[in-house]
Amino acid sequence: MKAGPQDLPTSQTFLIYTVTSYALVSFLLALFLLSAGQAFFAALVDTSLMVLLSYVILWMKELSQRWYQMLTAMTGASLVIALFALPLYIARYMVGSENAFFDIATLLIYSLLVWNLAIFTHIFRHTLNVPYLAALLFAGLYAYISIRIIDILFFTTEIGA
Repeated sequence: MKAGPQDLPTSQTFLIYTVTSYALVSFLLALFLLSAGQAFFAALVDTSLMVLLSYVILWMKELSQRWYQMLTAMTGASLVIALFALPLYIARYMVGSENAFFDIATLLIYSLLVWNLAIFTHIFRHTLNVPYLAALLFAGLYAYISIRIIDILFFTTEIGA
């Protein structure tokens, strides 16, 4: 939390690596909840939402030139969080929901989600030059939109449920 996205290089190659790596790990995590085909599309939607929403947020603030650094920071941070979550998903899958470790792993996964929200708040605060509460609002809105769209597309049986 000491460095901001402005400290990252504006590199298209680095951005492509982080976005691709994040999409791959997102796919692996989705495999624990969805079929392979659904997991692929869920990872594609998740990654596309990050790309699109980060650009829209910057476009609204007329800061589009910061997109490479912001998206690299978002995907890079999410990649690291997802890599920490992956063993927890594997452990949950292996022990089953009847085991006490299942609940501990679930709590740790939720803790990682909160940490990811804190990181996104930090990224938004630096990239958008806004106060902490405004950045928290942007991060929360981003998380809500992303989670809601994934939920509607992949986890509800009927639209509007």
